[in-house]
Amino acid sequence: MSGAGSVGSTRALGLHCLQKASSDLNVIFVHGILSDGEAAWGTPSWPRLLADDPQLAGTGVYVFTYRTGVTSGTYSVGDAAQMFYECIKIENLWQGRRIVFVAHSMGGIVSRKLIVSREAEIIENKTEVGLFLIASPSLGAQLATTLQDLAAVLGHAQAYDLRASQMNTSLNDLDRDFTTLKESERFRLDGKELVEDKPISWSRWLGMRTQLVQPFAGAKYFGNPLRVPDTDHLSISKPRSRDAIQYRLLTRFLAEFQQPPMTHAHAAPLPPEPDQARSAIAKLSERLTDIESWHAAAALLQEALLETRAYVGTLQEGGLRNPQTEDRLSRVWSDVGNAVHPHDASLAALCFVKGQGWAEPRLWQDPRFANLPISLDDISEKLMSSMIDRSELKRGLVAIDKNLNRFEDVRLGITDGYSPTVVRPKTSATHHLSNDGKSIVFTGYGETSTVSIEDIARLNKEDREAIAASDEAMAKLLDKWKKLVKKASLSPKDAEKRTIIEGEIAQHLGLILEVIRAGLGGNLNDHYITQRTIAQQMRQRHQNLANQTAP
Repeated sequence: MSGAGSVGSTRALGLHCLQKASSDLNVIFVHGILSDGEAAWGTPSWPRLLADDPQLAGTGVYVFTYRTGVTSGTYSVGDAAQMFYECIKIENLWQGRRIVFVAHSMGGIVSRKLIVSREAEIIENKTEVGLFLIASPSLGAQLATTLQDLAAVLGHAQAYDLRASQMNTSLNDLDRDFTTLKESERFRLDGKELVEDKPISWSRWLGMRTQLVQPFAGAKYFGNPLRVPDTDHLSISKPRSRDAIQYRLLTRFLAEFQQPPMTHAHAAPLPPEPDQARSAIAKLSERLTDIESWHAAAALLQEALLETRAYVGTLQEGGLRNPQTEDRLSRVWSDVGNAVHPHDASLAALCFVKGQGWAEPRLWQDPRFANLPISLDDISEKLMSSMIDRSELKRGLVAIDKNLNRFEDVRLGITDGYSPTVVRPKTSATHHLSNDGKSIVFTGYGETSTVSIEDIARLNKEDREAIAASDEAMAKLLDKWKKLVKKASLSPKDAEKRTIIEGEIAQHLGLILEVIRAGLGGNLNDHYITQRTIAQQMRQRHQNLANQTAP
């Protein structure tokens, strides 16, 4: 095979090269628990099918094998992720522009652990990351819970870490950190999730009547997941040929991933579409901000726009109509309709009409679908604006979530001079990002409430920007604060620095606590009265210091 590296057996531990990249894209296959780089991917192996595909001749293809046998003992997911990082570093793959992880089962957890732990390096290298998850138990697997006693007896750390349980703090923390990272949009992170269709036959002997990885656990992070028909947890990662749906979905994902990110693509004017074809696109773009699965719907809209524009441009230059192209456009717009349907049936109907119109253009002559004179340039501008606004709002929610956690470190670490006038009730409250990063859910005292994107949107522009920017600022302040409080005793200069830092922390937190006050009520709101009181006292101390040092 042209361009192939020396690989030997992919059962051996390490990173094996099947094909060196001549483009800017590298694909790495990562197997799951109790498997290896050969057994996981079938015969012929999925990585080899990809490496030998003439359409992907320039793509780098690698297989990563890590220790995960029955005797792997205390070798943890974190250990595997660390080895994975070092192997990628040795091959200089971090220097490439794009990396896609094709990860089966626990391989998805190893890959997410790697991505979360190496956030700074990914951002510094400006690496774009793709994550193609195949039956990955992002929230744990019930079988691992069933067999947890056996895992404990064997001392099998990885199996124990796969438990689907609220007590599985390592997996729950990874879920939270990955969700936060994904929604922060600090770097490009695209993904696709496939889930299995049926249980493994032998699992029924253990009382398992459902899939090993159920849809709610394996379709967690990216919009428009697919349940692959007639597959179980093992067969889903073994496509028998390039005609298999798993293989075709991966190649489509790779093709889309090599396109520029949507927020930067095609800013220049493009040829308009004929009046008869504008209706569905116009309606769709105006309603995108109301669609739950924003990223999935927006990606499909972008595909529909690009393919439609390209084809219409060809027709306007005198090209002939192409039945194959129009059939593809029909299917693309039908995909948009399928993505929208769970959230807005009437909007989905418009998308289906759009797709049917490409199959039979006379449908567009119907007066019900022929009007709405909106150009594609206007639609692109509205789409761009909507995405930018929502990105800022989401960053604001991420900042609120992270900064509340950071301030808890500060609150628990201070004992001198701060005496809240109202003591928080003994019962605690928790909070976490939810709804694809579009809300923070607060739970406690028998109540549940949310702070949503709409709450942030009601603020003025300056306050929204301040909250979004507070994430990075608070991280730096907390780092400085921790370095000071670790000292056994503080010099007068150190004490002054600490007062200044705490005042700046309180300044950032003040607006966040006001958003909390407006968004929550009852005991959940009262839960933060101690934090508000301490923040006020921090600001007052800072002001007193400023008054003392003023000329």
